Amino acid sequence: NLEASLPVTVDTTSTSIEVLKVDGNYTETVLSGAKFVLKNSAGNYYAAKDAQGHLITTTEAANISDTDIDSLKEVVWVDSQENATVLTTDSNGNVNFAGIEKATGYKLVEIEAPDGYNRLVDPFSVTFTDEDNAPAYIAAQAVVPNYSGSTLPSTGSTGTKIFLAIGLTLAIGAYVVFITNKRMENYE
Repeated sequence: NLEASLPVTVDTTSTSIEVLKVDGNYTETVLSGAKFVLKNSAGNYYAAKDAQGHLITTTEAANISDTDIDSLKEVVWVDSQENATVLTTDSNGNVNFAGIEKATGYKLVEIEAPDGYNRLVDPFSVTFTDEDNAPAYIAAQAVVPNYSGSTLPSTGSTGTKIFLAIGLTLAIGAYVVFITNKRMENYE
């Protein structure tokens, strides 16, 4: 059983991260339609610029890769997720964040899950490490699972505690009024 919160360590000297989105219960089932942004260790987001130098903020394309290098001018890191490039998994469950430097602390943030699946709550970590005999360029791969079904509502939050306190206060008040009325009846 795959856990979305486990970090993926990739021994590579890659300058891209390839993501494969799968069903968490049936890992041979790939999922299309998941939307991701990439975050670096400084808390900034991946943003690709087109040949005219404009940020590509949303794209239905799954890949910004070497084959699209003519349309990709550069990759920059932006402060807000709203300005980040959003990549959507294709029919093979793939997205490719290309043009990045080898570094540690990358996190995939799922901003929309495929239809019928739950969005990942925590970012999915990807880490590059050095290895003496690694090829000069090889893409890092991260298998990211999603699970279907409904999610349970959050319990124990502040709102729940307030309702509990009000309910207990009303119950104690009702008990005091009841006992007082009983004593008054017995006194008469």
